[in-house]
Amino acid sequence: AMQREYTPIQEHSTNVFPSGRQSLVTDGLHARRSDAWDECFFKVDEFCRSWVLEFLPAVVAGPLSVVVEGRVAAENRQLLLTRVDRVVTDVIFKLGAFVSLFLFLTCDMPTVGPEDAAFPFVLLSFRASCLAMKYAYLPRAQLRVMASTPSWLQGGYWARILGTGLHYNVTGTLAFDLLQALCAAAERAGVVEV
Repeated sequence: AMQREYTPIQEHSTNVFPSGRQSLVTDGLHARRSDAWDECFFKVDEFCRSWVLEFLPAVVAGPLSVVVEGRVAAENRQLLLTRVDRVVTDVIFKLGAFVSLFLFLTCDMPTVGPEDAAFPFVLLSFRASCLAMKYAYLPRAQLRVMASTPSWLQGGYWARILGTGLHYNVTGTLAFDLLQALCAAAERAGVVEV
């Protein structure tokens, strides 16, 4: 089977307005085609940023995300402690690991070994790695949407993009999500022309 090389859509004079701006059709086609290929590439910078933000407790990660990515991105990543259930979850799962490490280092407890203090961090690292991997494979266009509009969180789009909607159909859009993934795969394989 022959592999087809990806080439960006060329601008044609028929798709350009007199002002020189491309038509929305050409812009949309180029965005769909480039996104179909962009999700195939691992973005190391996004993986590292997401891993750090997901590993740290939200009391640290939230303000750090606001400084690095902006307030909208921090809200969409659900790193800002805006609800009571998020505060409780963060204290139990993330802050608890750091408190147990602090207690291990400062108190002399003969029954607690170093592996007991390290184990919560292994779990936190695994969780952070899973979420960072999902963000690392997001197309750049989706990362821009996440950083610029509150509809990512409010509309449940995060569940569709990060897999919850695809695996458990929590958003009720499973058929659309599968069709979207099928179209992207067909564009990558060169089965359809856009």
